[in-house]
Amino acid sequence: GMRGKGATMIDKQDVYYRLCDQINKLGFGFDHTPEQYELSLFKRFYTPEEAQWSLEMPLDCFFTAADFAEKTGRTVQEAQRICEGMAMQGQIYREIRDRTAYYRVQPMIAGIWEAHIKLMQDDIDAGRKDWIVDENQHNVTHYEVVIDEDKCLGDGACLEVCPSASASINPETGKIFHDDQCLACGQCVSRCPTGALTMRLKPREQRPDLPDNLWDMYETMQAQRKANGFLE
Repeated sequence: GMRGKGATMIDKQDVYYRLCDQINKLGFGFDHTPEQYELSLFKRFYTPEEAQWSLEMPLDCFFTAADFAEKTGRTVQEAQRICEGMAMQGQIYREIRDRTAYYRVQPMIAGIWEAHIKLMQDDIDAGRKDWIVDENQHNVTHYEVVIDEDKCLGDGACLEVCPSASASINPETGKIFHDDQCLACGQCVSRCPTGALTMRLKPREQRPDLPDNLWDMYETMQAQRKANGFLE
């Protein structure tokens, strides 16, 4: 459900609300916000009919148009039209194997909405931090950012490039610090004018083995979220 003060009551049977629930089950999630920015996004990128089609698709597996047809009682031709149309709009993933198209419902990931960029609106940008930063997300990285406070000027140059809005200035010390949303992407390291920030490889026991492929990575993220109580 939605969290935080001031949350607006909405119909949880609404197709966009249920679509958000579906996408939130995948990868590192995409949870509800009190301001409903995520629903604004889905309404920009899916018609109600497309949202319903997505809800009918299998999760955590690849499927063909024939699989989708069998699951939903459609003809293969109709199922193929739906899957191809959604794939062309970037709403689902598609790859070709031995001349057969395989589809998959994809999680919310960086780069997923390039196909929809013309639909983006200023009101979505205004809510950027609320729907990108979410305590339910779980980042996996083998690196960590190390801060040399003696070199830190507290000028905030690194704050401008932090993609997860996890960097802040400590009001007591005037120095930079990162919260647990830090992606260890290194953007702040490259921007720091004094070299106060460096990237360091974590100890081996803190570095999980890397998944074999992208989809295994998403499923690993989901397992971690379940272990932390964020998914049933």
